[in-house]
Amino acid sequence: VSTQSTGDLLHGEQDDAFLDSLYTLFARCNELLRHFWGVFPIVERASLHKMTRIARALDQLCDQVDAQQAAVSRERRGRLTPMLIEVRSRIAKAITKAMETQRAVQAKQ
Repeated sequence: VSTQSTGDLLHGEQDDAFLDSLYTLFARCNELLRHFWGVFPIVERASLHKMTRIARALDQLCDQVDAQQAAVSRERRGRLTPMLIEVRSRIAKAITKAMETQRAVQAKQ
């Protein structure tokens, strides 16, 4: 029976700070994705502009996800890398949808 605490397993305060930043990144991503998918269907120009702004923010967030993934220590890769890949995948789907929507709107003009 292991008596190690979570703090012991995470190797102290440095890991706590890393996990806090990761949690903040996930929360920000979820919030942006919620707003992104909330603009559909695009029925007015304002919705299109909002979608575009959010897609840009998500694209910038992708860079942060990549940086976090690069910073994951070898000990934590097995646990954290799949989560970061999933977040990046969700962002990529939204960005793809934004590009498709913009092309569709341009084709109608």
